[in-house]
Amino acid sequence: MHRTTIAVTVLAIILLLQASAHAEEAIGVRYSIAPDTVRVVLDLPREVAFTDRSTPTAGIVALEWPLAAPLDPITLDDPIATGIQLVPDAHGNALLTITLATPRTCRVFSLPPLEGKPHRVVVDVRKRFTRETRREFTPAIRYRFVEEQNDARYRAIHLMEVDLRDPHVRLAVTAAQGER
Repeated sequence: MHRTTIAVTVLAIILLLQASAHAEEAIGVRYSIAPDTVRVVLDLPREVAFTDRSTPTAGIVALEWPLAAPLDPITLDDPIATGIQLVPDAHGNALLTITLATPRTCRVFSLPPLEGKPHRVVVDVRKRFTRETRREFTPAIRYRFVEEQNDARYRAIHLMEVDLRDPHVRLAVTAAQGER
């Protein structure tokens, strides 16, 4: 009888320690809204593998982190990003979804612990930006890609600059237009 009482007590202590360890491993969700970006930050007790599954209409991040029940959804007072949800996926892992009212691009990255802050997974919904990339294929052929997002629309412009004075260059032109 005495051994059974000790075994039950030890088992209860182990279960309480495991429960308190899991309680400390909760995911914290916070966000900030600025004119150019909506930032969603997941505070994590340790480094977590994640996959960016974002689409133009939703910022989606799958985390390799068990989540037993969904967290309460967060409604955002922003014309672009309207809500945040953290729910378990089909495998019981955390799935973050940021609902977007109009198509936008998202940047997903992680940050290590720093100055008392925990590991973090960050999602930036870029509301306004301009980015330009240049590449020189040959001295006579250069490529430029301009990507622009503002409140009204998203544009991606591909430009080829060709020096037709170069005797090694022949020119053929193809153009396309569309929306994403």
